[in-house]
Amino acid sequence: MNEGSEGKTVHEGEVQDIEPTSPIMSLLPATKIYARTVLERILIKRYLVEYTKPIMNALEKLAKPKYIGIDGLAKMLGVSKSTAYKISASGELPRYRANGKIVRFARADVIAYMEKNRIKSNDEIELEANSYLENAGSRSGNRPAVRHN
Repeated sequence: MNEGSEGKTVHEGEVQDIEPTSPIMSLLPATKIYARTVLERILIKRYLVEYTKPIMNALEKLAKPKYIGIDGLAKMLGVSKSTAYKISASGELPRYRANGKIVRFARADVIAYMEKNRIKSNDEIELEANSYLENAGSRSGNRPAVRHN
């Protein structure tokens, strides 16, 4: 005997309905799937989730357009629409014109723009400085003098 999904006691060999409780299960036809045991029910759900995963990933990719407008740019960068227009007008980001009017941006270009403007952490800066000092010292035979202002 096991506990069913609605708190009902399920006896071994008893037939039980599988209710569509997740978005993935709702993709199935409106027919009911019957399982003889709780274990069989679990295995069916796992199979359906694994089977539909590639389909769901493909649908997510289709949901994201390759090109975005000024609103999408502002949303991706986390800035106001006015700032997005300024970035566009400055020429810092490649843009495309659809029909000579509508400005579009490639998602890949926006991501590259964001990564180009990455600010290094203090640890990264310190490692770079130490590496530079070690390399400069080994080339000249001694360490360069450090100026303090």
